[in-house]
Amino acid sequence: MTIFQNLLTPEFKQLYNDAIDAIIDPANGLVNTCILKYGGSATQQTVCNNCLYDTISRLSSNMYNGTGPKPFSDGGICPVCLGSGSITRNSVIKEEKVNLAIIMDNKYFFNVANALNLNSNHIQILCKVELLPKLQNAVELIVHDLAYQQAGEPQYCGLSQHKYAFMLWRVK
Repeated sequence: MTIFQNLLTPEFKQLYNDAIDAIIDPANGLVNTCILKYGGSATQQTVCNNCLYDTISRLSSNMYNGTGPKPFSDGGICPVCLGSGSITRNSVIKEEKVNLAIIMDNKYFFNVANALNLNSNHIQILCKVELLPKLQNAVELIVHDLAYQQAGEPQYCGLSQHKYAFMLWRVK
């Protein structure tokens, strides 16, 4: 162990921190502006936007409304609300823009034992640890118009200083 004791000098740790800081610098780094969405426990029932709602039975009339996202034949079951006539949605309480370093190719993921088993539906983000509470409380991360959900717990990095963290996300 004596060979490696002097390897992590304060100068080496500073060089490492400077390199990571340069990567995640919002002005000149390799970051993308992303949107974090925070959800609440409150859910909201809304009338289905795909079928005609029957106010008497309070169910779908199983007739396409002509403007919805998923057409279906009359008499069939609406593919959006599955015949219930309403959709339950989690209300989004807050959205926030954040700058994150995004690793899109799993070959370059940090410290993931089975990174090669992950597919292109996964990304890894790199950030300062101060941003972790926001990331952990987010219900969704929007990167390049794609929605992602958390796929793992954050892991710390920083040569025993825990100044930075990375986290795995997958397409929703």
